[in-house]
Amino acid sequence: MENQSNILSTFEFLSMSDIPEGFKVIKCRRYNTNSDYLLPTDEKEEIRLNQHYILRHIMHGNYIAPVEEQLQEGIVVLDAGCGSTAEWTVEMASHYPNSTFIGIDINDVVLQSAEIPSNCSFIKANTVLGLPFEDETFDYIFQRCMFASFTPRDWETGIRELARVVKPGGWVESFEPSSSFERSPPDMRIYKAVVSLSEAQGIDLGYVLEIPNLLAANNFEDISSDYVSIPFGWGGRVGELHGRNGLMTWTALAPLVAPVLKISHEECVDLTKAAFANFKANKTWNKGYCVYGRKVSSRKWPVR
Repeated sequence: MENQSNILSTFEFLSMSDIPEGFKVIKCRRYNTNSDYLLPTDEKEEIRLNQHYILRHIMHGNYIAPVEEQLQEGIVVLDAGCGSTAEWTVEMASHYPNSTFIGIDINDVVLQSAEIPSNCSFIKANTVLGLPFEDETFDYIFQRCMFASFTPRDWETGIRELARVVKPGGWVESFEPSSSFERSPPDMRIYKAVVSLSEAQGIDLGYVLEIPNLLAANNFEDISSDYVSIPFGWGGRVGELHGRNGLMTWTALAPLVAPVLKISHEECVDLTKAAFANFKANKTWNKGYCVYGRKVSSRKWPVR
Protein backbone atom coordinates (compact mmCIF):
# COMPACT_ATOMS: atom_id res chain seq x y z
CA MET A 1 0.00 0.00 0.00
CA GLU A 2 1.29 3.44 -0.91
CA ASN A 3 1.85 5.85 1.93
CA GLN A 4 -0.07 9.10 2.02
CA SER A 5 2.67 11.23 0.49
CA ASN A 6 2.81 8.92 -2.52
CA ILE A 7 -0.96 8.94 -2.83
CA LEU A 8 -1.06 12.73 -2.62
CA SER A 9 1.59 13.01 -5.32
CA THR A 10 -0.80 11.39 -7.81
CA PHE A 11 -3.05 14.46 -7.66
CA GLU A 12 -2.74 17.78 -9.43
CA PHE A 13 -2.42 20.36 -6.66
CA LEU A 14 -3.89 23.82 -6.69
CA SER A 15 -1.46 26.32 -5.16
CA MET A 16 -2.96 29.16 -3.13
CA SER A 17 -0.97 31.97 -1.56
CA ASP A 18 -2.86 31.82 1.73
CA ILE A 19 -2.31 28.10 2.32
CA PRO A 20 0.14 27.46 5.20
CA GLU A 21 3.34 25.51 4.69
CA GLY A 22 2.72 21.77 4.63
CA PHE A 23 -0.84 22.06 3.31
CA LYS A 24 -2.05 20.88 -0.09
CA VAL A 25 -5.40 21.42 -1.79
CA ILE A 26 -7.03 18.39 -3.41
CA LYS A 27 -10.44 18.60 -5.04
CA CYS A 28 -10.94 21.95 -3.25
CA ARG A 29 -10.23 20.40 0.17
CA ARG A 30 -7.18 21.34 2.26
CA TYR A 31 -5.02 18.54 3.72
CA ASN A 32 -2.02 18.68 6.04
CA THR A 33 0.73 16.56 4.51
CA ASN A 34 2.93 17.03 7.61
CA SER A 35 0.53 14.96 9.72
CA ASP A 36 -0.70 11.37 9.84
CA TYR A 37 -4.25 12.75 10.01
CA LEU A 38 -6.00 11.72 6.80
CA LEU A 39 -9.00 14.05 6.93
CA PRO A 40 -8.95 17.65 5.64
CA THR A 41 -8.06 20.62 7.85
CA ASP A 42 -10.40 23.25 6.42
CA GLU A 43 -13.66 25.01 7.26
CA LYS A 44 -15.81 22.08 6.09
CA GLU A 45 -13.92 19.81 8.45
CA GLU A 46 -14.50 22.24 11.32
CA ILE A 47 -18.24 21.94 10.62
CA ARG A 48 -18.05 18.14 10.54
CA LEU A 49 -16.14 18.06 13.83
CA ASN A 50 -18.95 20.04 15.45
CA GLN A 51 -20.54 16.79 16.65
CA HIS A 52 -20.55 17.55 20.36
CA TYR A 53 -24.33 17.54 20.71
CA ILE A 54 -24.63 14.18 18.97
CA LEU A 55 -22.04 12.65 21.30
CA ARG A 56 -23.58 14.25 24.40
CA HIS A 57 -26.94 12.69 23.55
CA ILE A 58 -25.40 9.29 22.82
CA MET A 59 -23.48 9.34 26.12
CA HIS A 60 -26.49 10.72 28.05
CA GLY A 61 -24.34 13.60 29.23
CA ASN A 62 -20.92 15.18 28.93
CA TYR A 63 -19.04 12.65 31.04
CA ILE A 64 -19.45 9.37 32.90
CA ALA A 65 -16.54 9.45 35.39
CA PRO A 66 -17.70 9.99 39.02
CA VAL A 67 -16.63 13.62 39.26
CA GLU A 68 -19.94 15.48 39.67
CA GLU A 69 -19.37 16.56 43.27
CA GLN A 70 -15.79 17.63 42.59
CA LEU A 71 -16.87 19.66 39.58
CA GLN A 72 -19.49 21.41 41.67
CA GLU A 73 -16.97 22.18 44.42
CA GLY A 74 -14.20 23.30 42.06
CA ILE A 75 -11.38 21.34 40.39
CA VAL A 76 -8.91 21.79 37.53
CA VAL A 77 -9.96 20.04 34.30
CA LEU A 78 -8.08 19.38 31.05
CA ASP A 79 -9.81 18.73 27.74
CA ALA A 80 -7.05 16.95 25.81
CA GLY A 81 -7.86 17.54 22.15
CA CYS A 82 -10.67 20.06 22.47
CA GLY A 83 -10.93 20.76 18.74
CA SER A 84 -11.11 24.15 17.10
CA THR A 85 -14.65 24.83 18.36
CA ALA A 86 -14.18 23.38 21.87
CA GLU A 87 -17.88 22.78 22.57
CA TRP A 88 -17.27 20.31 25.42
CA THR A 89 -14.84 22.63 27.18
CA VAL A 90 -17.02 25.73 26.92
CA GLU A 91 -20.23 23.95 27.89
CA MET A 92 -18.63 22.28 30.90
CA ALA A 93 -17.08 25.57 32.01
CA SER A 94 -20.52 27.20 31.82
CA HIS A 95 -22.13 24.39 33.82
CA TYR A 96 -19.44 24.28 36.51
CA PRO A 97 -18.31 27.86 37.24
CA ASN A 98 -16.34 26.85 40.36
CA SER A 99 -14.01 24.65 38.30
CA THR A 100 -11.21 25.71 35.96
CA PHE A 101 -11.11 24.29 32.43
CA ILE A 102 -8.16 24.24 30.06
CA GLY A 103 -8.50 22.98 26.49
CA ILE A 104 -5.52 21.96 24.38
CA ASP A 105 -5.40 21.12 20.69
CA ILE A 106 -2.89 21.11 17.84
CA ASN A 107 -5.10 23.63 16.03
CA ASP A 108 -6.14 27.10 17.11
CA VAL A 109 -9.51 27.52 18.81
CA VAL A 110 -11.74 29.69 16.59
CA LEU A 111 -13.95 31.19 19.31
CA GLN A 112 -14.39 34.87 20.04
CA SER A 113 -13.35 35.97 23.52
CA ALA A 114 -16.97 36.82 24.38
CA GLU A 115 -17.91 33.16 23.79
CA ILE A 116 -15.36 31.83 26.30
CA PRO A 117 -16.35 31.65 30.00
CA SER A 118 -13.98 33.34 32.45
CA ASN A 119 -13.04 29.96 34.00
CA CYS A 120 -11.97 28.56 30.63
CA SER A 121 -8.77 29.00 28.59
CA PHE A 122 -7.00 27.36 25.65
CA ILE A 123 -3.44 26.44 24.77
CA LYS A 124 -2.08 25.16 21.47
CA ALA A 125 -0.27 21.93 22.37
CA ASN A 126 0.20 18.30 21.34
CA THR A 127 -0.25 15.56 23.93
CA VAL A 128 2.06 13.20 22.06
CA LEU A 129 4.89 15.77 21.96
CA GLY A 130 4.48 16.66 25.62
CA LEU A 131 2.10 18.93 27.50
CA PRO A 132 3.25 22.31 28.90
CA PHE A 133 2.11 21.50 32.43
CA GLU A 134 3.82 20.41 35.64
CA ASP A 135 3.36 16.90 37.01
CA GLU A 136 0.07 16.32 38.85
CA THR A 137 -1.68 19.50 37.66
CA PHE A 138 -5.21 18.27 36.89
CA ASP A 139 -7.97 16.61 38.88
CA TYR A 140 -9.84 15.34 35.81
CA ILE A 141 -8.83 14.85 32.17
CA PHE A 142 -11.26 14.25 29.33
CA GLN A 143 -10.30 13.07 25.84
CA ARG A 144 -12.33 11.80 22.91
CA CYS A 145 -12.28 10.90 19.21
CA MET A 146 -8.52 10.52 18.73
CA PHE A 147 -8.89 7.09 17.09
CA ALA A 148 -8.08 8.38 13.58
CA SER A 149 -5.16 10.54 14.74
CA PHE A 150 -3.03 8.31 16.98
CA THR A 151 -0.71 5.46 16.08
CA PRO A 152 -0.29 2.73 18.74
CA ARG A 153 2.91 4.46 19.86
CA ASP A 154 1.04 7.78 20.04
CA TRP A 155 -1.58 6.15 22.25
CA GLU A 156 1.06 4.78 24.59
CA THR A 157 2.88 8.11 24.74
CA GLY A 158 -0.35 10.10 25.05
CA ILE A 159 -1.82 8.07 27.90
CA ARG A 160 1.53 8.19 29.72
CA GLU A 161 1.52 11.97 29.36
CA LEU A 162 -2.03 12.27 30.67
CA ALA A 163 -1.01 10.06 33.60
CA ARG A 164 1.89 12.40 34.30
CA VAL A 165 -0.22 15.57 34.53
CA VAL A 166 -3.20 14.15 36.44
CA LYS A 167 -3.09 14.28 40.24
CA PRO A 168 -3.07 11.18 42.46
CA GLY A 169 -6.73 10.30 42.93
CA GLY A 170 -7.63 12.17 39.74
CA TRP A 171 -9.56 10.71 36.84
CA VAL A 172 -8.85 10.25 33.15
CA GLU A 173 -11.80 9.59 30.84
CA SER A 174 -11.82 8.58 27.18
CA PHE A 175 -14.56 8.18 24.58
CA GLU A 176 -13.65 6.56 21.26
CA PRO A 177 -15.88 5.09 18.54
CA SER A 178 -15.23 1.58 17.28
CA SER A 179 -13.92 1.30 13.74
CA SER A 180 -15.96 -1.83 13.05
CA PHE A 181 -19.66 -2.02 12.21
CA GLU A 182 -22.52 -4.22 13.38
CA ARG A 183 -25.11 -5.33 10.79
CA SER A 184 -22.96 -3.93 7.99
CA PRO A 185 -24.07 -4.27 4.33
CA PRO A 186 -22.14 -6.60 1.99
CA ASP A 187 -20.39 -3.84 0.04
CA MET A 188 -17.84 -2.29 2.40
CA ARG A 189 -15.21 -1.33 -0.16
CA ILE A 190 -15.01 2.27 1.00
CA TYR A 191 -14.55 1.22 4.62
CA LYS A 192 -11.83 -1.29 3.73
CA ALA A 193 -10.00 1.37 1.71
CA VAL A 194 -10.16 3.80 4.65
CA VAL A 195 -8.70 1.12 6.94
CA SER A 196 -5.91 0.47 4.41
CA LEU A 197 -5.09 4.18 4.21
CA SER A 198 -4.98 4.41 7.99
CA GLU A 199 -2.72 1.38 8.26
CA ALA A 200 -0.38 2.94 5.69
CA GLN A 201 -0.04 5.88 8.10
CA GLY A 202 0.63 3.55 11.02
CA ILE A 203 -2.82 4.15 12.52
CA ASP A 204 -4.61 1.10 13.92
CA LEU A 205 -8.26 2.16 14.16
CA GLY A 206 -9.00 -0.72 16.53
CA TYR A 207 -6.28 0.17 19.03
CA VAL A 208 -8.82 2.07 21.15
CA LEU A 209 -9.67 -1.30 22.73
CA GLU A 210 -6.26 -1.13 24.43
CA ILE A 211 -7.08 2.03 26.41
CA PRO A 212 -8.09 0.14 29.60
CA ASN A 213 -4.79 -1.76 29.47
CA LEU A 214 -2.85 1.45 28.87
CA LEU A 215 -4.47 3.06 31.90
CA ALA A 216 -3.68 0.01 34.03
CA ALA A 217 -0.05 0.10 32.85
CA ASN A 218 0.20 3.74 33.97
CA ASN A 219 -0.82 3.29 37.59
CA PHE A 220 -4.60 3.60 37.29
CA GLU A 221 -7.24 1.52 39.03
CA ASP A 222 -11.02 1.55 39.40
CA ILE A 223 -11.00 1.29 35.61
CA SER A 224 -14.44 1.11 34.03
CA SER A 225 -14.99 0.16 30.40
CA ASP A 226 -18.33 0.03 28.62
CA TYR A 227 -19.87 1.04 25.31
CA VAL A 228 -22.91 2.80 23.91
CA SER A 229 -24.56 1.84 20.62
CA ILE A 230 -24.45 4.44 17.84
CA PRO A 231 -26.88 4.03 14.90
CA PHE A 232 -25.80 5.11 11.42
CA GLY A 233 -28.58 7.04 9.69
CA TRP A 234 -31.53 5.54 11.55
CA GLY A 235 -33.09 5.48 15.02
CA GLY A 236 -34.29 9.07 15.18
CA ARG A 237 -32.73 12.49 14.79
CA VAL A 238 -29.44 11.68 16.52
CA GLY A 239 -28.92 8.57 14.40
CA GLU A 240 -29.65 10.57 11.27
CA LEU A 241 -27.17 13.27 12.27
CA HIS A 242 -24.54 10.67 13.11
CA GLY A 243 -25.06 9.06 9.71
CA ARG A 244 -24.74 12.45 8.02
CA ASN A 245 -21.52 13.11 9.92
CA GLY A 246 -20.15 9.74 8.82
CA LEU A 247 -21.10 10.48 5.23
CA MET A 248 -19.23 13.80 5.42
CA THR A 249 -16.19 11.96 6.80
CA TRP A 250 -16.05 9.35 4.07
CA THR A 251 -16.80 11.91 1.35
CA ALA A 252 -13.92 14.06 2.61
CA LEU A 253 -11.64 11.04 2.20
CA ALA A 254 -12.76 10.39 -1.38
CA PRO A 255 -9.70 12.09 -2.96
CA LEU A 256 -7.50 9.60 -1.11
CA VAL A 257 -9.78 6.55 -1.34
CA ALA A 258 -10.51 6.77 -5.10
CA PRO A 259 -6.92 5.93 -6.19
CA VAL A 260 -6.85 2.96 -3.81
CA LEU A 261 -10.03 1.56 -5.40
CA LYS A 262 -8.88 2.65 -8.87
CA ILE A 263 -12.05 4.58 -9.54
CA SER A 264 -12.77 8.25 -10.26
CA HIS A 265 -13.50 10.76 -7.53
CA GLU A 266 -17.11 11.03 -8.67
CA GLU A 267 -17.53 7.23 -8.62
CA CYS A 268 -16.06 7.15 -5.13
CA VAL A 269 -18.52 9.76 -3.87
CA ASP A 270 -21.43 7.84 -5.42
CA LEU A 271 -20.19 4.59 -3.83
CA THR A 272 -19.96 6.35 -0.47
CA LYS A 273 -23.53 7.65 -0.72
CA ALA A 274 -24.75 4.16 -1.64
CA ALA A 275 -22.93 2.68 1.36
CA PHE A 276 -24.66 5.05 3.77
CA ALA A 277 -28.04 4.39 2.20
CA ASN A 278 -27.38 0.71 2.88
CA PHE A 279 -26.34 1.50 6.46
CA LYS A 280 -29.76 3.00 7.03
CA ALA A 281 -31.56 0.10 5.34
CA ASN A 282 -29.57 -2.51 7.32
CA LYS A 283 -29.83 -0.61 10.61
CA THR A 284 -26.04 -0.59 10.84
CA TRP A 285 -24.48 0.60 14.09
CA ASN A 286 -21.15 0.76 15.85
CA LYS A 287 -19.94 0.99 19.41
CA GLY A 288 -18.70 4.04 21.26
CA TYR A 289 -16.28 2.93 23.98
CA CYS A 290 -16.39 4.81 27.28
CA VAL A 291 -13.38 4.25 29.57
CA TYR A 292 -12.30 5.97 32.75
CA GLY A 293 -9.85 5.24 35.54
CA ARG A 294 -8.39 6.79 38.70
CA LYS A 295 -4.70 7.42 39.31
CA VAL A 296 -3.89 5.97 42.70
CA SER A 297 -0.42 7.10 43.75
CA SER A 298 2.53 9.33 42.98
CA ARG A 299 5.49 8.01 41.03
CA LYS A 300 8.42 9.25 38.98
CA TRP A 301 7.46 9.41 35.32
CA PRO A 302 9.98 8.20 32.75
CA VAL A 303 11.61 10.77 30.48
CA ARG A 304 10.42 10.32 26.90
